[in-house]
Amino acid sequence: MSHIMSSKQNMKIDTRNTSIQNFYAGQSVFITGGTGFLGKVLIEKLLRSCSDIKAIYLLMRSKKDKSPESRLDEMFNSILYDRVRVEEPNFRKKIVPIMGDLEIEDLGLSKNDKDILIHNKISIIFHVAAIVRFQEKFKVPTIINVNSTDIILNIAKRMPNLK
Repeated sequence: MSHIMSSKQNMKIDTRNTSIQNFYAGQSVFITGGTGFLGKVLIEKLLRSCSDIKAIYLLMRSKKDKSPESRLDEMFNSILYDRVRVEEPNFRKKIVPIMGDLEIEDLGLSKNDKDILIHNKISIIFHVAAIVRFQEKFKVPTIINVNSTDIILNIAKRMPNLK
């Protein structure tokens, strides 16, 4: 019995938490599409329900009139995040914006940002970015929905801690 307890302690399992909360405890997550509809809901749920999550690396496109911080401010000031702001007031410290763009070769990631993703112990990836406006030229949805997935898979292969 003591062997079981010590191995549970080594794995940071808290019997008061759910298995999902235990899975995410201490983990770093990389999310594409986090500023879209599904991504915002995913981020809110992770921050609220898995408060022991270490960090969320969020791929964001640059906007000429807004900095990543101002875009995050707008996003996190929405009603969706009201409960998180109350229950986890320091949640913003867990959000790490990574500038990139799915339409650009190699996701537009700098070498430094790619190294951050690969070597910062990312263990979970949610690739929820996609273009759903199919009136676009065929090339754009293909680049975003197919090529970016291939690039993310190739980056994931180099992540030693990926679950």
